[in-house]
Amino acid sequence: MGVDGRTVNQSAPSNAVLLLQQLRNDRRYDDLFGHMPSHLSEEEWVNEFSRATLNILGSSAAEGFADLQKAGMTTGNLNDVRRKAFTDGTWEKSPRLREELATFGSIIKGM
Repeated sequence: MGVDGRTVNQSAPSNAVLLLQQLRNDRRYDDLFGHMPSHLSEEEWVNEFSRATLNILGSSAAEGFADLQKAGMTTGNLNDVRRKAFTDGTWEKSPRLREELATFGSIIKGM
């Protein structure tokens, strides 16, 4: 089975298999997958942080998406995706985060 759950032709590895093999040999692999729990596959690990980043930015095409995703994967902490968005200025480009901050500001003013 390939990383995408489809059968892999044994005589000619799929692009996904080749890409995964290259990634595993890359020095950055440990940075991104070093905190991955043993019960998750690489694909599941990436998807966890993709979902967290998508939830924060609202779009996978949003500027800064890859950087936020990598920030979380590097530490293994989903909260670091949000933390990076607020510390690197990504929040300014995200309507979803700007709205969230405005809501928090209103709550604080009402206290």
